[in-house]
Amino acid sequence: KKAECQSVGRFTKTIIICLLGVTVLNIIGALVGKPLFILNENQLLYLFSSMAQIIGGVFGLTLTAYVFFLDKFKESTQGDDTYYDATLALLRRFFQTLVTIAISCGLTILLCILGITALHNWTTVYPFIINQCVLLFVLSLVSVLTFGGMLLDPDKLDKEVKRQLHHAAANTVTDKAGDFTEFLKYYNLLQEVIINFAKILVCNKEVNIFEFRQYKPQIIQSLRVLAIKEVINGTLREEIDNLRMYRNGLVHGINFSISQSVIDRVVRIYKAIENAYEAYKANPRGGEKWDDAIRQIYDLTQSDNVK
Repeated sequence: KKAECQSVGRFTKTIIICLLGVTVLNIIGALVGKPLFILNENQLLYLFSSMAQIIGGVFGLTLTAYVFFLDKFKESTQGDDTYYDATLALLRRFFQTLVTIAISCGLTILLCILGITALHNWTTVYPFIINQCVLLFVLSLVSVLTFGGMLLDPDKLDKEVKRQLHHAAANTVTDKAGDFTEFLKYYNLLQEVIINFAKILVCNKEVNIFEFRQYKPQIIQSLRVLAIKEVINGTLREEIDNLRMYRNGLVHGINFSISQSVIDRVVRIYKAIENAYEAYKANPRGGEKWDDAIRQIYDLTQSDNVK
């Protein structure tokens, strides 16, 4: 979540910083008494009306394009669960950027309206309104065009997958290299036992079936079911989810190097959850074997090997 918040704001923060910077420079210019633009009444009228119409029309087209992009983008990635996290992160980032652009465009239009209504009431603040309106218009227009380029980038999904892989790899310990196929083998076994465990819990009505109503990859839904049933705790759930994203990044990348400690960790988690799964199948009502299996799972998060 921390990495997600950091990645969300790069372009959005740039817009906000530029917005604040433009305002500060404009205030300084107004105090010095040197307006950036000196125009007559007719020029001001055409300027304000043109800027309001242009920025309103451009943003309206951008909003329409975003709606179509949203549906098509979701459809194009819905069949591949390995793109789930990258898709979700991109959509959140694009939405926050769109909100920021909407605020910038809205301020531009409001200042244009204020400039037109106050055209015959010239005050010392009016040059500030003119300068601010023009600068906001330029900033909003550049932001909209840049946002359009981001939406049209054909490599945006692959870039996000690589970014998430880099973040996941940064949280792992670098030691001797392991075998990627071994990691993939045990991760797939881990995913399979988690999904099967969740299914049997739902079939036995241990967990409400409505937990599966929302579309998500089965592994995410299954982790939620196991957490509700307290088979795993929040720490282990988050760790397995990070392993899932790490695996997705490796699958879509070209570098398959992996640490042996990560493989060993996946094997330990798999064996512990499989042991609990077998204990539950043998006696769904619980018992000593079930209690021991759950204790072993919770002991995983107390290990010094947790990364």
